[in-house]
Amino acid sequence: MPAVKAKRVTTGGEFIMNTTIEYLYRDASNYKKWNRVVIRGELSSEQLERIEACLDGDYFVPRSVGLPEHRITDYRTDDDHCWFEWGVYDVAELTEEPPTIDMSAEELVRRFEQVSHWDETGWMNDYPYKSYEELGVYD
Repeated sequence: MPAVKAKRVTTGGEFIMNTTIEYLYRDASNYKKWNRVVIRGELSSEQLERIEACLDGDYFVPRSVGLPEHRITDYRTDDDHCWFEWGVYDVAELTEEPPTIDMSAEELVRRFEQVSHWDETGWMNDYPYKSYEELGVYD
């Protein structure tokens, strides 16, 4: 399990740290799209372990825990699916960047722990299907 990398920076004598989280979308043809968010507060190694205990192997569905999902394109093909990879490299790093989503470290852990099953179909409504023929891949 990768540890959280600490970069302590003071602002006016006060530590202001948030956590950058990176996760990967990889389609069946191995095209990749990195996803990155900054959440409020510091995500500890213990909290990372709690999150990892909730994964399906190394995989999860971001929308099930309130994280954004960015795929290769704005449509889906036969290569697309719902799963994203957690922990490909260092998942979390402390930062003084402002949050990019309205979620704290504690809230993220709580959301992972509340998942009883991953939503494998909800994403399809956001990505209209296009066949390879429609995309001009097979002429």
